[in-house]
Amino acid sequence: GTNEAFTPPDAVPPSTIATPSLPANAFGWNNSDVTVALSATDNPGGSGVQSITYSLSGAQTSNATVPGSSVPVVISSEGTTTIAYHATDVAGNSEDEQSVTIRLDKTPPSLGVPNGISTNATSSAGAVVNFILNASDGLSLLDGQASSQPKSSGETFPVGTTVETVTVQDRAGNVATATFNVSVLPSRPIITVNITYKVGSRHEGYGETGMAHLLEHLVFKGTPKHPNIPQEHTEHGARANGTT
Repeated sequence: GTNEAFTPPDAVPPSTIATPSLPANAFGWNNSDVTVALSATDNPGGSGVQSITYSLSGAQTSNATVPGSSVPVVISSEGTTTIAYHATDVAGNSEDEQSVTIRLDKTPPSLGVPNGISTNATSSAGAVVNFILNASDGLSLLDGQASSQPKSSGETFPVGTTVETVTVQDRAGNVATATFNVSVLPSRPIITVNITYKVGSRHEGYGETGMAHLLEHLVFKGTPKHPNIPQEHTEHGARANGTT
């Protein structure tokens, strides 16, 4: 008789591992292109890996069957893409289909800030300034609200110009930044001036009677050339209050 080695048929399918070039962050997002390496191995003594088949669905679509035991798949489209894949060995055994999902957001959030703010000081410390910051993100959503430095809305800004820097981040880690100026102008103090004209009847000399009455007319009724004395005071920044 003869001794012949018996090789049992290969009935075990290969196994594929998907390895992203960059791991997703804590929110499950990436903010740059990801290459997923598909690598298949067959069982010891098996017939060997013949090919890997994959298909993409979602934000990015494609499909292919690639000879060999490895293939890189590049995900560059923003959004959620699912890669379904399986390997087949030379004996024709195919593993159960597996999948991996990549979520990609490469765009910073939208950020809106005031187009400059100018106000007058209300005290020697400056003025309380309120403003609204608008931020949104339509893909991975915001990771918190927009914040401003060195001061926030509702704080007291000193006299002068403060440059506010606003930042906001989305859940993929993209950051948007913008700046605007807050100008606090020095306030103009209100000065009260009391002027007393001693022109009562007891201060009038012989032949000068009626001066007090004349002053009253000047203050309240004016003259032909200056018919509205209080208005002229107002135009010069004064608030008149005359008495006789």
